[in-house]
Amino acid sequence: MGSLSNLMPLAYAVTGGVLVLILKVILQWFFENWSRWAGSWYDCIYDDEGKLEKRDVFRLRNFPGASTIRAGIRGDFPYEIRGHRRWKLMGKIVGHDFIAHFWSVQKGVSSYGVWFVHQEEDYLFRGQYLKWDDRSKPALRSVKLMVIRCDQWKEKYNRWPADTK
Repeated sequence: MGSLSNLMPLAYAVTGGVLVLILKVILQWFFENWSRWAGSWYDCIYDDEGKLEKRDVFRLRNFPGASTIRAGIRGDFPYEIRGHRRWKLMGKIVGHDFIAHFWSVQKGVSSYGVWFVHQEEDYLFRGQYLKWDDRSKPALRSVKLMVIRCDQWKEKYNRWPADTK
């Protein structure tokens, strides 16, 4: 009987530690998903003539007060070609500038790049996406890019970003 009462404080300590860890994970998730930049966004990449070439959907997460941004990206347009594609994104918001890099999470897929966009409105960034023009003769090419918060754009303009230049 005496040895059981000696184990009770240890059981309480372990239980308390597990509860603190669970609470920490829940609070981190809550803050990352309810911060100023958190939410669903589009990136729209245009060709040299200004026509929409591709569009991705991603869910931004960041801790309030921190400038570091994380996201998972999914290909959206054209869906038949890009719907199965997935990337990760890491970046920083510095003042009104959003600088990010991304890479494919799929094995055997060599898709990566960087962007530099400037905030024009609360829901809209415009700038450039930097990519390799040709893998056999490496040359960087800058492509027009727009990053838009999904819900606010649709509410304000009542159309999808594909309708814009």
